[in-house]
Amino acid sequence: MQDMVSAALQYLNSGGAPLPGTPLVQAPAPARSISRAPIPAPAVRNITGTSSLLQSEPSSDRTRVSLPVCSEFSNLQELPGKWVNHPDPDYMGEYEMTSDCPDWTQDYDCRKPDPRATVPADFIKGQYRQIFQPDACQLRPTDPDDLAARMAGRRLIMLGDSLMRLHFFSLGCLLRSHVASGRGVTWDRSDIKWKGDYTAKLDGREIQVVKQFVGEFRLTNGAQVYVRDFGVYNQTLFDDLLSDFAPLRSDDVLLLNWGAWYPRFAWGSSEVNWKMWQEHMRQLFMERLAVLPVQIIWKAHAAIHFGGATGAEVGFENGLQGGPWRYQCYSALKGEFWYDEFVRDLLSGSCKAAGCYRVKILPIFDMTLSRPNSHHGSMGRGVSDGKADCRHWCNNVVDHWSHLLYNLLCPPS
Repeated sequence: MQDMVSAALQYLNSGGAPLPGTPLVQAPAPARSISRAPIPAPAVRNITGTSSLLQSEPSSDRTRVSLPVCSEFSNLQELPGKWVNHPDPDYMGEYEMTSDCPDWTQDYDCRKPDPRATVPADFIKGQYRQIFQPDACQLRPTDPDDLAARMAGRRLIMLGDSLMRLHFFSLGCLLRSHVASGRGVTWDRSDIKWKGDYTAKLDGREIQVVKQFVGEFRLTNGAQVYVRDFGVYNQTLFDDLLSDFAPLRSDDVLLLNWGAWYPRFAWGSSEVNWKMWQEHMRQLFMERLAVLPVQIIWKAHAAIHFGGATGAEVGFENGLQGGPWRYQCYSALKGEFWYDEFVRDLLSGSCKAAGCYRVKILPIFDMTLSRPNSHHGSMGRGVSDGKADCRHWCNNVVDHWSHLLYNLLCPPS
């Protein structure tokens, strides 16, 4: 496999992300028998910088009640806000993954972390009590009955990388009382017909597109939700997948995102991954999203917390022989802002006249930037190996992506 993909794989797998083609639900890897620093106690986890928002208290009800309900996000909008304590001190999220959710939605359960990481129960409870409060509007939590009713007979098609898979799991859990059937399996074990080789090219380089996961579920009222998870964008694969849903309808919803497999500062890459991402996104937006006859939502970039001001201080680390080890996730001052900045410029510029004015953005960047302690790695995943997963998110954060989607798709009557 070419250097570019190797760098991307190294970048993702350094955080404990599942390897492509392996079962999604898997036991943590055994600890290496190598001398290294002891695992720091979670009590001293980094809660500096932007994560100080985690200790915020809710604004007064009198102040909040005057704000409009979150509904129509413009395609250029950001969503600043803060994480505050839920008024119920016993609140622990919308559900308990292992016991409440369908088996095809099971992933790393942050409420039941790897016991070798010794994550205190109070730390977990504190993270799960937090809810996101936008500064400019009131965010309604997902009402499963309302969302199911509004989606009756419609299709939600989710295309992207493994972060889109987490969003699919969240929706399956939140809508579980309305689910009639569902499934989720790695791409190679599925019955999907698109299993050939797909490649991506840039500046004479050719890389292999890694296809990871296939999932879908149907609600009792006929609504259908699909996810197709592949790391690097390929227009032929994109077209092949959408052909399975032909003819596309105006009430179909297409939810998209790619970016995690294109680390801008990967070791030795000379930013070739970033240049490739820009080229792929221009192609996607200008040649497809501008003309597709469906409702299109681009999910903003989710922040990472590997270290440094942007959270991306992993490219250099991965180039060092044998380490260094990472036992926690770190606050990020800025985050990888360049992904969303590029998309906003594209939507307000050349793509606007071509038809991209119809594309909406699901603004998750701000809400994820301030949550370094709710990654899988914050709750023990990869810690015993010294490779805390600071990219993938616990469901308490991902559920808020679903709340944003609900507010966008289901404005108040």
